Amino acid sequence: MSVFLIALAVSAVVGVAYIALAARSFFAIRTRVLAGAPDGLGSDAVFAAQGHGFNWKAAVGVIVATTVLSLLALGPFFFYVIPFLAIGSAIAVVVAFVIDPVGEAS
Repeated sequence: MSVFLIALAVSAVVGVAYIALAARSFFAIRTRVLAGAPDGLGSDAVFAAQGHGFNWKAAVGVIVATTVLSLLALGPFFFYVIPFLAIGSAIAVVVAFVIDPVGEAS
């Protein structure tokens, strides 16, 4: 029960931060678009930079997901891992919003 309460408290804080940062980013980008600011999405360099280094990240993601699913077959303890992985993913998104608040990353 204590693991549930810890996960509930952490996920509530992360959820509020996630929604607040997403809303802030949305309104900042909306303001830029309505002001007519150029977005730079038409250049080939932007498209080339977006895919750089993606293959190894996708491969690691597949390996980790397969490992987690395989661990579930080993015992009930590993069912506690899944909620914390979800919370960790949400924290990663919050960190991304903090690092790149309005989509300025190159």
